[in-house]
Amino acid sequence: MSDYLPCPSALQNLRRMLLAASGAVALGTVLTAAMPAAQASELTMYECSSEGDVYYEVEVSWVDGNSTARIAPKSEYISAAESSAKTETAREQRVASGFSFDSRSYSFFGKGTDVRLRFKDYPNDAPFPCAERAMAQDHASGAVGGNETPLGGQKARSLGGKLRSGPGTNFPVAGSLAEGTPVSVIANTGVGFDGYDWFEIRHGGGVAYQWGGIMCSDGAAISGMFGDCASLL
Repeated sequence: MSDYLPCPSALQNLRRMLLAASGAVALGTVLTAAMPAAQASELTMYECSSEGDVYYEVEVSWVDGNSTARIAPKSEYISAAESSAKTETAREQRVASGFSFDSRSYSFFGKGTDVRLRFKDYPNDAPFPCAERAMAQDHASGAVGGNETPLGGQKARSLGGKLRSGPGTNFPVAGSLAEGTPVSVIANTGVGFDGYDWFEIRHGGGVAYQWGGIMCSDGAAISGMFGDCASLL
């Protein structure tokens, strides 16, 4: 058994905490974070394992030197709306080496391939080990130039992150937006990336593309985005 797996009592405490917070049978956690530029690609996915039916997904991204972490419960027992409503924002902590992010309930930290997630309510329990997981970008048939869904300027906001000249990380960076920046959504491009879609948007500086995993709908729900701004910002 790994040195970093929690003991049964820790798992019991974990489940009690999760049940008290959400009323769900079991929960996982999504953590969207940013890391020092020298240590992170634009987007990295980690999966943090524990004994039992609870697991954790960690999405790591870099946002113009302002590292933040968005943490939301996720599992087959919790809906997307509940997940969005329970999102926490973690801030980068200064450390001598590696990286560290803290929110009200969680700490995500590591150095190199040794990456871990800990519940702050149980500081004496061993943290969960995390492993990097590959992500895939799917270009729908005819996407951009045939498979877009016009959205007529629906309102949304950026959760902070890079813009691209096209719908994918293979396109050049076209600037960035700060957290909470309002945008008008021209279209869903039909290009999916790790569970969310790329959108063509209009912002103060012109027209560009942003990934829906770092966007929220500001009013009517927009499929393919991370969630609803009212519950996230």
